[in-house]
Amino acid sequence: MPDVFSTLARLRPAFDIFLTLFSALAASVSIAWVRQEPLLTYLEIPKHQAAMLFVTCLLPLTLSQYGSYRSQRDIPPMMELVRLWSAVGFVAVL
Repeated sequence: MPDVFSTLARLRPAFDIFLTLFSALAASVSIAWVRQEPLLTYLEIPKHQAAMLFVTCLLPLTLSQYGSYRSQRDIPPMMELVRLWSAVGFVAVL
């Protein structure tokens, strides 16, 4: 059973990316349906929104590499904050 949990833990960043993209698509479909406008109107993504979508997809991968999805019981809270903010800072610099 531990193998299942470790596999699921490795898939967490991919699931976060899928959930981000699915949520963006669901929001576009919902807005188009409520306003009764063509869906293609809301699927055209301006550059700044594409950049934000890229960042929200990149952040879970970066957090995974910095160890944020692992158990943090043996790490002091200040070290955990340093890891978190260094990952967020890395994505912000990109």
